[in-house]
Amino acid sequence: MRNRTCYTGSRGSFDGRTPYGILPYGKAMGAAMRSCLGMELGLTISNPFLKQEDGTPIVNERRFTHTHVIGKSGVGKSTALERWAIDDILNGEAIAFFDPHGHSAAEILKHVPPERRRDVIVFDPADRRFPIGFNPLHNIARERMPFVASSLVDSFRSLWAASWGPQLEQFLYNGIAALLEVPDGTLVGLKFLLTAPAYRRQVLAHVRDPLIRDFWASDFERHMPAREQRERSLSTLNKIGALIADPSLRNIIGQPKSSLRLADIFAGKILIVSLAQGELGIRKASLIGSLLLSQIHLGALSNTRPFHLYIDECHQFGAETLVEMLSGIRKFNVSLVLAHQYLDQLSPALRSALLGTVGTTVAFRVGTSDAEILAREFGLNREHPALEQLAPHTALSRNGGTHHLVMPQTDAPSYPKVSAIRAQSRHRYARPAADVETRLAAFMNRLDDAPKRRPTKKLVWR
Repeated sequence: MRNRTCYTGSRGSFDGRTPYGILPYGKAMGAAMRSCLGMELGLTISNPFLKQEDGTPIVNERRFTHTHVIGKSGVGKSTALERWAIDDILNGEAIAFFDPHGHSAAEILKHVPPERRRDVIVFDPADRRFPIGFNPLHNIARERMPFVASSLVDSFRSLWAASWGPQLEQFLYNGIAALLEVPDGTLVGLKFLLTAPAYRRQVLAHVRDPLIRDFWASDFERHMPAREQRERSLSTLNKIGALIADPSLRNIIGQPKSSLRLADIFAGKILIVSLAQGELGIRKASLIGSLLLSQIHLGALSNTRPFHLYIDECHQFGAETLVEMLSGIRKFNVSLVLAHQYLDQLSPALRSALLGTVGTTVAFRVGTSDAEILAREFGLNREHPALEQLAPHTALSRNGGTHHLVMPQTDAPSYPKVSAIRAQSRHRYARPAADVETRLAAFMNRLDDAPKRRPTKKLVWR
């Protein structure tokens, strides 16, 4: 593990100018030599209601009880997340950053110092020429298979809650559970498990769980006529089609071996997840992000090193997984920083978890209804300036006490070779799309020959 030097440069970029005047800066600079046990949220603004002075850095020493960030669009949330993540990178920390727009990913990459470039993994589904292999079914210990199957089903449910039903859940769970037992099984195989009898028989030759095997061999194949199989499979095929119909996503999840290794990420990597919705579409970006989040959750359960997970627009990614992580992941040295715009975006369970369990809340300007709810959380009285009137790049924080903060931008050095970082990440973790497509095509072509062949260990790539 590298020697850890606390980076305190983010104060230096702040010239003291705020909507409330110019802060005296000497005191803040004098406090710069703090330890790195916490995360610096921002600098205090003189506020008679809170009895605080100008320019004192507020350190989040409760970061492993997680941080909730809320505020309207354009008020400085993403900028704050970028600065906190950049400070972690400069301090040698392991992080993952989920960016649903692509802008923060580009900003963070500009500030990765040369000595940490080899730590960077850029997961960008919009990079169609060089897809990174991500197979959530790869190399899962048998005792973990039920957990993984349930987590992946939760990822689908979080996006299709309005049209969810017991039959869809049954088909997805039993399909994923079966493919987990298949060497080199992938989520692409779900389509063929439902539609190709020869492939289904090959899969069942590897399934040891008697209930999973009985579902496919008896309930589905023996007791359902072909027409009924097609009708009952339609909903499941529609959901999995959101992944495999798009070549850019199919080339990622269709690779049987994950080049995105969780052990590496938790051992000190910088995972930048760029899910540009303008390129992928909101639903596809949310689904691939939710699947990746479920894998990070799995890896976190055996983690020992400090790891920091940042998720902007967190409501778009696996609400059920996030609720589980908020309730118990801190014991594994994982901290969450979850940001979104307003409370009604959240599922009831995620809303309750964020308002009731996190150790730190940072509220930028919000709407009137959210301001009334959050004011009670912050213990504010009627005389305090309303949360809906906060200026851009200022916020209230609650982490042991309530503070009025200004959020300085980072002054971490920027480096011109962002393209070199992306190229290095491609070289280490990605494969040419043409290679992936050739192998996937060969797998689908072999399905026609399957009745003539004995089951093999390698059902996908040879």
